[in-house]
Amino acid sequence: FFFFFKQKTAYEMQRGLVGSEMCIRDRDMIFKTKAKLYRVKDSQWKERGSGDLKLLRDKKTKQIRLLMRQDKTLKIVANHYLMDKPFCELIPMAGSDKALMWVANDYSEGKLAEEKLSAKFQTVDLMNTFKENFNKAREFNKFLKAGDTSKLVMAPVVSEKKEEVVEKKEEVKKETLKAEPKKEEKKLQQRNYTFLLLSLIHI
Repeated sequence: FFFFFKQKTAYEMQRGLVGSEMCIRDRDMIFKTKAKLYRVKDSQWKERGSGDLKLLRDKKTKQIRLLMRQDKTLKIVANHYLMDKPFCELIPMAGSDKALMWVANDYSEGKLAEEKLSAKFQTVDLMNTFKENFNKAREFNKFLKAGDTSKLVMAPVVSEKKEEVVEKKEEVKKETLKAEPKKEEKKLQQRNYTFLLLSLIHI
């Protein structure tokens, strides 16, 4: 028997690759910040995890999406395009001046689902910076969809390498701090040894 498979269209492939490593490599990061993500489940806000909340721009289609992974497990907890009304409208969270909520067609669990999400940031300034970049990216997608290229403003690409260098420097500092007590111990041992020799000579 011979089986013939219908070739997927580019759109179908794109939907199938949402959240995969192949899909992520084809995107430029234009914004990144730390946040704690929540989602409404069973009529209650449930924590999804803390991690890097990123805005990624597709290198071919130029569409921008939001992507977030948990720090420890690297599990994708948010993955959606920044769409126009009624989706992706940022609303302040009641009871917190550092949190925002929005509704999105999310694909973090392998299928499209309308989710109510919320992100909490360490400071008000970080929240406002996220809000500004989120809204600019959302507006960019709107103009892109309408074909109004004259209004498109390309955000600069954020490099991961600089952050990796900073992290390595922090690791070196930690290792240095760990090594310092050992150096002090060696100096103390040498002093004790010298004192012992001098004591033996006097005897």
